[in-house]
Amino acid sequence: MKSIDQILKQEKFIFLFIFLVYITLPTNNSSLDAYYYAASVKYGENLFSPHHLLYSAFIHLLYKPLYFLNLDILWFSKLINTSFSILTLYILFKILQPLKLDKKEINLYLFIAAFSFGIWRYSTENETYILPIFFSLLASYQFLVYLERSELFPVFLCAVFSAMACLFHQLHFLWWVGLLAGILMARKNLTHIFLYGFIGLLVPIAYITVLKINLHQEITLTNVLQFVFHDFYSGSASSQFDSKNVILTLINSIRTFFQLHPNIDILIKKNVLYGLPVLGMLYLLYVLSRALIKKNLLVKSDLRNNLFITSHTVIFLLYFFFALYAVGNIEFMVTFPFLLLLTFLLKYTINTKILSLAALTLFIWNFAYAIFPNYKYNYYNDDQLLNFINENPNKLFIVKNADLKNKYYYQTGINNYENMIIESKITSKKEIDSILMSRKEIYTDVIDKPSILNREKIMSSGSFSINFDDFKKEKVLSYQGLYGTSIIYRIQRSD
Repeated sequence: MKSIDQILKQEKFIFLFIFLVYITLPTNNSSLDAYYYAASVKYGENLFSPHHLLYSAFIHLLYKPLYFLNLDILWFSKLINTSFSILTLYILFKILQPLKLDKKEINLYLFIAAFSFGIWRYSTENETYILPIFFSLLASYQFLVYLERSELFPVFLCAVFSAMACLFHQLHFLWWVGLLAGILMARKNLTHIFLYGFIGLLVPIAYITVLKINLHQEITLTNVLQFVFHDFYSGSASSQFDSKNVILTLINSIRTFFQLHPNIDILIKKNVLYGLPVLGMLYLLYVLSRALIKKNLLVKSDLRNNLFITSHTVIFLLYFFFALYAVGNIEFMVTFPFLLLLTFLLKYTINTKILSLAALTLFIWNFAYAIFPNYKYNYYNDDQLLNFINENPNKLFIVKNADLKNKYYYQTGINNYENMIIESKITSKKEIDSILMSRKEIYTDVIDKPSILNREKIMSSGSFSINFDDFKKEKVLSYQGLYGTSIIYRIQRSD
């Protein structure tokens, strides 16, 4: 029987293991965005979003030939992300191969990237982050080839893949800038710099084409800017700068690798065996502390293409500071596991035994506290509420969780269902009074909804909170989820 050490030197086993883990554990608690993208593909609507222009359209294109199979589109989209995540890891492998790393070390890095929480989470979800990373890493691979050969064609491919990444997610403009910095620092040929910049024009051309042909808008500077920077104009990308920026950025930087969430406490209370990964983490921290004291944790590596490392350090810093500006938004941090591998972990070699222990702890922790619970449990079990809404189509509902509206859209094809209001959209008691004056009664789950601390709750602290104490309340239905019992109430005026 092969030893663990022998297995770790066989990348085919690593890739197969990662794929099987991904494909068998898709999340059962999809985000509001995941439902919206799936609904867009299912009904062929709103396929071009400014923030990630080609994502839904690409899934739609892949799904069309398989329409006759009547596949669940949400599941199909997760399968696409799983597949591209494996391809992304393969590109990472191809980048690391020529950089003088030990084979076992490379495979451990693949393991760490694959099972970092941010990557593992979005490889099993219908979100927009994996595909652009795939194209950005393809661009980085061609940049590495360019540094070795100084030829024009790798620059061309680097530029094309980098532009494609931007079209799958705007934030990969930061990666594009970092690679441009690398080409400038290489100082090899002005033609190469010009070609990279010229091909980058594919991005605005694609936006203008969608604006004209798909959205049928006149091509003016105002229209183009409002479309490209839609999130800023709409206010959804607004920011602030205070202690929250630093705290949430630091927390989410760690959370990109290890899941940190209040549901850990809930899981341990549910079953004491969920406490075992904590013991593993404590042991890892003990080993790391001893290694730091003895100064045998890491050593500086031989020179491994300094310019490649420098350009990706620029990319890493761009993402980090934009994440800081965006109050620790996870969108800016999904790239961190890959960028850490292409910067710090190329510059230094980590003690292999400690690296193996860290990889194992990472896998167990994220499996126990993120991926398995996401697959196994329904955190709120709001399908019960959706069934009740479907059974009472003429009633008005004020609901706690924003994802319900998009889930309803995915199920029914009705976008922005007018009889469902998200709690956060209510800004004063007068609005509820006004609704009850016209509708006589409303139904809601917000009164006793189980509540956990998350980024949304932190960001909304201090905003208006609905209070139904002055109204008649009648319990209509209750249902159980992992986080506790939700109750649907009928609300009426007291007079």
